[in-house]
Amino acid sequence: MTSPPSVYETQGPHASPYTAWLKYCNEREVLKTAFEQRFGEWAGTRNEQNLSIVDMGSGAGVSARRITDILDIHGRKYSFTAVDPYQEQLDQFRAWAGEDYFQYVRAGFEDFVPERKYDLALAIHSLYYAQNMEAALTKIHSFAERAMIVHHGRQGLCTVQSQFPHHVKSKNKWDSTYADVTAVLDSLGIPYRTTFHDADLDVSSCKDPTNQEGVDLIKFLVDNATLSEKEVGEVRAFVKTLPDHFIHDIGLIITTPLEL
Repeated sequence: MTSPPSVYETQGPHASPYTAWLKYCNEREVLKTAFEQRFGEWAGTRNEQNLSIVDMGSGAGVSARRITDILDIHGRKYSFTAVDPYQEQLDQFRAWAGEDYFQYVRAGFEDFVPERKYDLALAIHSLYYAQNMEAALTKIHSFAERAMIVHHGRQGLCTVQSQFPHHVKSKNKWDSTYADVTAVLDSLGIPYRTTFHDADLDVSSCKDPTNQEGVDLIKFLVDNATLSEKEVGEVRAFVKTLPDHFIHDIGLIITTPLEL
């Protein structure tokens, strides 16, 4: 049975809905600043070390590019394992990153089999797709010294998804927030520190039915690449009640090795 297309995959002649998200939300810039500010927490202090990284739900490497750019600026060596269930995403990742310091594994949280221990695991907006968040975090903790997790709050994406839960591909996408992640970490006894960040989300294009990027952004907002024209119109009607710009809030969670 063929899985329905993901919002991270190209849709025939159109770009992926994710492309519209990257254009109309400044989350990348906000997170890059946050990653830079907390560099010592996720990269560690052993500057001579070759940092081994596994990126769970890597996609096409949008987050990885920011991470590796920062490492390059600091002169840190690294090896990188990209893990994602979608081959198209891994192919796009490989196209810009190459093979020298990167390897690619097609898998999800449940079927990924680590071949080593890693210094750092990334879960950048990917825990929504785990079948069981506690199991995913337990597994990550078993093969990584520390983890850097990004998860949204109740504003932005969640504002729209909570109105259309029947359209959302993953239930966890709209009804889990960074507070749920930290609650699981607390229950597992894994220490961490969280910082909170606000990105700007521009939904003005969504209000124009002739704007294809607006249609794509609507599909991303509800995490459903197969919305019908009627369903897109339903979401558009709600988005029209919102301001053109509003906050998309994010939690950046970095766990601490237990021995520290």
